[in-house]
Amino acid sequence: MARRVLLLGKWNLAAIMADRRISDEELATKLGELTGRAPHPKTVYKWKTATERPNIRLDHWDALPLVLNCSHADLIGKEEN
Repeated sequence: MARRVLLLGKWNLAAIMADRRISDEELATKLGELTGRAPHPKTVYKWKTATERPNIRLDHWDALPLVLNCSHADLIGKEEN
């Protein structure tokens, strides 16, 4: 099932991946290890370059902060209170 991420601010996946020096292929592999289903690297690229609401599977959405060592709020540009 895909989930549309509500962007409350700037979508920061590309900046976080660049900061962590993780490629599309590496992220896809690590998500596959955690969830049992790896997205295609082109799918990761689509998430990274999305300007609106990227379609991300729920299990991948839940695993992204674990792989990137960040929070969901960091990914969507929302400040945590």
